[in-house]
Formats: sequence, C-alpha cells, structure tokens
Amino acid sequence: MENVDIHTTPALVPPPGITPNLQNPYSLERYIIATSVICLFLATSATLARTFTKAYILKKMQLEDYSLIFSTSGFAAFTAVIVAAGEDGAGRHQWNVSIAMTQRIGMYANVVEILYPPLMFAAKFAVLVQIQRIFTAHKKDFIYWSVLVLIAANIVMYATIFFVFIFACNPREKIWMPHLAGKCLSVNAAIIATGVMNLVSDCTILALPLMGISELQMPLKKKIGAGAVFATGVL
Repeated sequence: MENVDIHTTPALVPPPGITPNLQNPYSLERYIIATSVICLFLATSATLARTFTKAYILKKMQLEDYSLIFSTSGFAAFTAVIVAAGEDGAGRHQWNVSIAMTQRIGMYANVVEILYPPLMFAAKFAVLVQIQRIFTAHKKDFIYWSVLVLIAANIVMYATIFFVFIFACNPREKIWMPHLAGKCLSVNAAIIATGVMNLVSDCTILALPLMGISELQMPLKKKIGAGAVFATGVL
C-alpha cells in the first residue's frame, strides 16, 4: 500500500476490456437516495400521525410511543449514513471506486450495522407492547407471556449483534482497512445470522396478533377483516 495512491487507484481490477472510470461512472446513487427518502417519508408520516393522535387527541402517551419515536428518529440518522455512502461511491462498480472511497464506504457500512440493532429493537418493542395491550388487557395468557419472551429474546439478539459489529475487528480500523494487521470476526456469518434471526422474529411477531384474533368471540367475517389489518405487517 505504501507505493499506491489510494485516491486514484481503483479498488478492484476491472473485467477484460473495461476501463476504470473514477470521475463520472454509472451509479445507482439516485435510486439509493429515492428509496431512502420514500422509506423515511412513510415511516416518519406514520409515526407523526400516531404521535399526534396519542399526544393531542387521546392525551395518553405510553412507553411504546416513545420507543417508536426513538426508532424513527434513529432511522433518519440511518438514512443519512446510507445517502452519504452513496455520495462516496456506494452503488458503483468497484473498479469505478478508488481505494480511499471504498474505505469510507466500509466505515459507513459499519456505522449502519451498529445503528441497526437498537433501532430495530425499539421498533419491535413498540409493536410487541402494543400487541400485549390489545390482546391481554385483563389476563395473563399465552400471548402475554409470549410477548415477554420475545422482548427478552430480541434484547439478547440485538445486543449481541450490536457488540459483534462494534468489535468486528481488532483494531476497529481493520473493518474498513483490511490491509491492516489484526484479527476480525466473520462479518458475513454475522450478517447471515442476523437475517435468519430477524426472519424468525418477524414471523413470530406477525403470528401473535393473528392467534389473538382467532380466539375473539366475533363472526368469522370480522375476524378475517381484523386479521387482514394486522397481516399488512407482511409488507
């Protein structure tokens, strides 16, 4: 690395017949920005609508409301980091990105990985507590205890993910500068494990309200309608 200018050297050798373009290459940046803005707009709009209803109409803010506000606020920071990574070359072919840009993208990626666990836990915590309030207001049944177990499991899961990505390498700089001497955990394995645990967690949280609706004393048609509302969580 001593004899290489990391600001002008492509981060990857291009395929045969392809010339690296570090100045004005094709990029997915505009799609990254558009997707990020749309997702942030939808999440913020939903949170603002809920907060307005709870704070000004019902005048009853609860723990899950503050958890949701925290999650949405953090999602704004999460989105800002993704957009910043796009400005530094995320969304380009790697041979159209300099080594220096790739290092910054790697640093942004690690920041996103660290932001993700507490924000996702806060969002799921809000959903779980809301499910508990709706379906177990006067009894401690299967759903009540399931919610507590899921909250505890998600705390353990996301805390583990959080610290794995903070201490992925020793020294930390090796995360985005792999040529440095040191040791790293398998980040790919951590990402795959995160995806699997998220899928299990999401499916379980989705199933709880459907189970609660199935036990309600109401006509089947109304059960299907109520279940459809909660089933939008599939999205």
